[in-house]
Amino acid sequence: MLITTSTSLEGYKITKQLGLVRGITVRSRSVVGNIAGSFMTIFGGKSAIYTELCEKTREEALQLMIKHGQDMGCNAIINMRYDANEVMSGLTEVLAYGTAVVVEKTAFAPIASKNSKVLVLGTMPGERSIELNQYYGHKGNQFWKLMFDIFNQSFTDNYTARVSLLTKNKIALWDVLSSCEREGSADSKIKNAVANNFALFFKKHPHIKHVFFASKEAEKLYKKYVEQFDELTYQTLPSPSGAHASKTYAAKLIEWRAILKVL
Repeated sequence: MLITTSTSLEGYKITKQLGLVRGITVRSRSVVGNIAGSFMTIFGGKSAIYTELCEKTREEALQLMIKHGQDMGCNAIINMRYDANEVMSGLTEVLAYGTAVVVEKTAFAPIASKNSKVLVLGTMPGERSIELNQYYGHKGNQFWKLMFDIFNQSFTDNYTARVSLLTKNKIALWDVLSSCEREGSADSKIKNAVANNFALFFKKHPHIKHVFFASKEAEKLYKKYVEQFDELTYQTLPSPSGAHASKTYAAKLIEWRAILKVL
């Protein structure tokens, strides 16, 4: 469940608002806790007993709110807040509340220049990529290492330099999908997918004649949701994901070097 105190989630679009969700719990302090807390009040310092009680109470309210949201069918909660009221002496009500929504992941804008000749297509940014707002942001993904090795350049974590490497070598980078629902980063979890507008993209980039899929799943999604353009050539490359270990990095690099042949 995605939860934020903001009105939006970076990398996601809200497709449906389901209404208010809340979790309420009431807790009382024990006699022993009150005595220990009183000593801390007299002598000063942090009250570990009260702190632990507050944390447990907030967590309980949070989990009740999440359960309420799940029952409503949401996959995210925005505008999340806590509130607390003393019902009576020693008895406190804690409320966690927010707005239940359904969100979809959204794709990044393409990396491309007017001189691009090759388009590399993934599926949809993963969780880490969305967090960083970078293509292939997960350190376990080998995409950027493959790109730098293909062009015999020294590897760098600098994203600006990475983008520059692609545009300088006339490579465009995008994803097949513009939005989808997906828990986590696994392509197998994708549902309610919507494809990017490739007709418009290829019209704006007429020099692109070759499309390379960065995985079999990217090819599968493209064939399912996008029309085929007869003037283009298509080739599927092994996934750069570190989770796909059926091929060694060296074997992947050999196949990815096919990009050089069409530049």
